[in-house]
This record gives sequence, C-alpha cells and structure tokens, in this order.
Amino acid sequence: KPFLCIINRGYLTYSQNYKKIKTNIDFIIHDECHSIENKTTQEFYKWIKSKNSNTKIIGFSATPELISPLDTIISKYSIYDGFKDKVILRPRIMWVKSQNPPTNNTLMELIKPEINKLPYKKIIVWCGMIDECIELAEEWCDMDYRFEQPPCPLCQFDPRDLQLVAIIENSAHAL
Repeated sequence: KPFLCIINRGYLTYSQNYKKIKTNIDFIIHDECHSIENKTTQEFYKWIKSKNSNTKIIGFSATPELISPLDTIISKYSIYDGFKDKVILRPRIMWVKSQNPPTNNTLMELIKPEINKLPYKKIIVWCGMIDECIELAEEWCDMDYRFEQPPCPLCQFDPRDLQLVAIIENSAHAL
C-alpha cells in the first residue's frame, strides 16, 4: 500500500537513521536540495540507490549544487521571474557607503526610519556568518529601539531563531 513519509533531512542523516527504514523508497522530493553537498546527504543517496536503483528524485533549491543524483536542472525560476509574475514583492535594497564599516548602532539609526515606513515593520539584513547574525540581532534587541507601531519585530523572537545576514565590506554595506 503506498504511503507518504515527510522527514527532516537532518534527522534522516543523523547517525545514519535512514538505515532503519524498512520500506522501499520509490520517490523522493528533496526540498533545499543544495544540502547534497553535505557528506551525510551524499551517503544517504548512495545508500538509497544501493537499495533501489530506480528511485526517482526531484530536488528544489534556489542555489542548486549539481552533484549526483541531483545533477540535472529541469526548470529555473529566478527571483526576477517571481517579481514579474507578482508572486513576490519587489525587493528594496538600501546601500550605505562609508570609508569605514559603520557600527551596528549607526546602521540601526539609518534603518529605523525605513522600518517605520513598512506596514509590517519587518526587514532582512544580510550577514556573512550565523554568529554575526546572532550578535547583530542580540545587539539590536538590546538597543530597545521604539518604533511607531511597537513591538519591534526583531525583539519578538529569540535572536537565535532569526536568520539575519550582513555583508561587511569597507567600501559598501548592503541592507
């Protein structure tokens, strides 16, 4: 009898949990399939192919890695396509240029008026490393900024749950 199993890749590959699967797997839909670059994910796919060489696999990723068995792109849909099709909102990029990297406080002062213009008071800041994201989120929450329509969306969450990212360059900072 056919059945659908939805499972987290991290759980599946942890300690080779996939080896506990007793049912034949004929079809895999792998979201965020760029994780194929992980050794544990590659080991899973080697195992699955050794169990059933006819297993069909479809992967979804905005940043695909062409590694077997996910080595063929069958469709491309860019963020630009999404904007043209009115599936996503038009992105707004704010560039801040300075001779020296601005402090987080300076960035917040620049961004605060922009956040106040937004209906949901939400913003994405791109960082390089997750530790920088956590540090930035904690610092901004500690600043206790007051917005026109509280509460601050940054401070509604545990900073470790936020996915903030920052591009740190001496000549330009993208927000």
